[in-house]
Amino acid sequence: MLSRQEYIGRVVNFKTYRRSYKNKKQMYHDEADWQIFEDCHEAIIDKETFDTVQRIRDGRRRVTPMGEMPPLSEMMFCADCGAKLYQVRGRGTAA
Repeated sequence: MLSRQEYIGRVVNFKTYRRSYKNKKQMYHDEADWQIFEDCHEAIIDKETFDTVQRIRDGRRRVTPMGEMPPLSEMMFCADCGAKLYQVRGRGTAA
C-alpha cells in the first residue's frame, strides 16, 4: 500500500502478463517494462510525502527468524515510550 504510485496521480500499466490464454497464472514484468503515465488523475498525497515514505522504507529493516521482511518493520513506534515496534512470531507451539 505504501509503494503504490497511483496515490500520486500516476497510472501504471503492464505490471503483469499471462503466457497464454489457457494458463491463468500471472507473471510479473520487470519495472523497466512498465508503462507509467503521469498526472492522469488527482493525487491523494503529494510527491514529497511519497518520496519521504519511500526513503524510509528503503532503510535498513530487520528480517524475522522465519526469513520474512515485515512491511511496517521499524516504522511504528510505541505511543507511551517512543520505542520501535517489531513483529515477533514464534516458530512453533510452546508445549
